[in-house]
Amino acid sequence: MLALRSCLSCSLLLVAAACSNDSTKARSGGADSVANDSGAEDAGSSQSSESCDASKRPILFVHGIMGGADNFELQAQRFTSNGYCRSAIRGFDYDATFLAFGGAMQSDIDATEARLDTAVDAFRKDTGFDRIDLVGHSYGTFMSATYLNDPAHAAKIEHYAQAAGGGVPEPVPQVNLSSDGDFVAGHPAKVAPEGADGAAVTNPDIGYHDHVGVLTCKESFAAMYELFNGEQPAHADVVPESNIQVSGFYKNFSDNTPHPGITLSIYEVDADTGDRLHDKPDFTFVTGADGSWGPFQAKPDARYEFLAPEAGEPPAMGQPGRPQHTYRGPFVHSTHLMYLKALPTLGSYAANIIAGHIRYTDSQTGFIVQNGSRAMISKDDPGGHGNDSLTVNGAEALTKDVAPEKLQLIALFGFDNDQTPFTPVSSISSAFFLSAVDVDLPTSDTGPVKLVFDGVTINIHRWKSDTEGSSLVFLDN
Repeated sequence: MLALRSCLSCSLLLVAAACSNDSTKARSGGADSVANDSGAEDAGSSQSSESCDASKRPILFVHGIMGGADNFELQAQRFTSNGYCRSAIRGFDYDATFLAFGGAMQSDIDATEARLDTAVDAFRKDTGFDRIDLVGHSYGTFMSATYLNDPAHAAKIEHYAQAAGGGVPEPVPQVNLSSDGDFVAGHPAKVAPEGADGAAVTNPDIGYHDHVGVLTCKESFAAMYELFNGEQPAHADVVPESNIQVSGFYKNFSDNTPHPGITLSIYEVDADTGDRLHDKPDFTFVTGADGSWGPFQAKPDARYEFLAPEAGEPPAMGQPGRPQHTYRGPFVHSTHLMYLKALPTLGSYAANIIAGHIRYTDSQTGFIVQNGSRAMISKDDPGGHGNDSLTVNGAEALTKDVAPEKLQLIALFGFDNDQTPFTPVSSISSAFFLSAVDVDLPTSDTGPVKLVFDGVTINIHRWKSDTEGSSLVFLDN
């Protein structure tokens, strides 16, 4: 077993290398999360009043490299569409990127395992369950395997879902989720044998999905739900709601450092122009000690801009970050795992990929398009599995060079790099997940920047990228 875990660790390291204190409340309410004394948070521990089944066993999600608890947002909405309480779904946030290739020592991994155990105990105490269900994704399967290797820890876990990992058997009943479309964990799909002491394991055929899609697809949800509940879900996908409550966290991308005491402003925007409907924010929140904010009641079919004043890259070392305008919506179902992301800690691996490589100028608008539920794969990719299109003011941005299947693209940076528009920008490069494209979006032009992803239109304001900041567009399709 130890040899198998060592192989899994090495495999994920190679993949990586290749690539609450509730004293601060918002005036409209506040989302608490349980922070342990090590600074690692159990993201998503609170909710507003809701009708749900408190007898359903809690679920704790452990993310992978460059990830966060928001990677589980879509699946959390599917679980709550099937009776789960939002308070019964949490994420364990930690710096997986540092552990994978930031010079971490075994003592750092051991300390993270101890924090994970503290999070499990806190979750058990808060919910009254002796055992909880565990989900690991990517490098999170390594952390989960490390945790479950201790019999005292495994005794606290009822079921385990392993997504996009190494197919390692575990001492508790598990479902192993993998796909030939996962170019990060490796393909063909991994098969997990029977676990220790005869623990049952299933290896369902979930179809062809990318590395993130292995975690977030409907087929994986159905497999997890069946393992956790002994039956298929009543609803295979997210059920629309009329009372939509939105909350989340404001943390760094990748290292998940929270940003406490920051005033966030939320504006409803005109879907046709991207402009704010009101001069003053519709909602403001001061983030808690763990970076939590919300909830607010979102209107069905409304689009919103979330303004984080210093989330972007600083103009110079020692200066505050540029503003960041996050566009999201329309929301169809409540969420407690919406993350607003700031630039990672300067000097970190993730920051080194981004910081200093983006050109900012007030004569141009820049953006980041992020899809948290699956990879964006160009419809022109020669592999034949791509179906995606992202046009920017009518021109295609997801070319086969910008979004090949092998990249498993999650975040696309668009900015004027003084080169031919819609050609790849090589200054931002990673073996997986990140890409950049040159765009020419003068702020002197009138009208919004029109983004159309697979038929869904999102209009954003032409912000001056140097002084007014960039736009981060979350895709929900």
